[in-house]
Amino acid sequence: MVNRIFFHRAVALVLRGAMLPALALSPLGSIRAGNVDLPRYPSISPDGTTIVFSWRGDLWKVGSSGGTALRLTRHAQDDLASAWSPCGTLIAFNSTRDGHLNIWLMDADGTNIRQVTHTDRPCLGPQRS
Repeated sequence: MVNRIFFHRAVALVLRGAMLPALALSPLGSIRAGNVDLPRYPSISPDGTTIVFSWRGDLWKVGSSGGTALRLTRHAQDDLASAWSPCGTLIAFNSTRDGHLNIWLMDADGTNIRQVTHTDRPCLGPQRS
């Protein structure tokens, strides 16, 4: 349990805005250098060298030692929680890009995006009244 807590804190430190310069869109739509604020859903590659995270509805990747983040996805809907394949060549992620929360798959460099599941209703637990 202690190792797991340490691991999550280490990921949080790498992704903290002060340590992770990234490209951000200004209100006018131009690209400017900035810091990542509130990165979400980090996933670490099997070899431990790369972190993929969700920020402002897109997926980004950065080296586990920090640095400049590279945008992997760009879509009007949300691309969220990612997971690496054991071999590290594929990234699965949740997205609402087709109007419903489904699972999508892409190559580790952000190319070859394809839909895996085709649900027409939310993938949530049972509703409670």
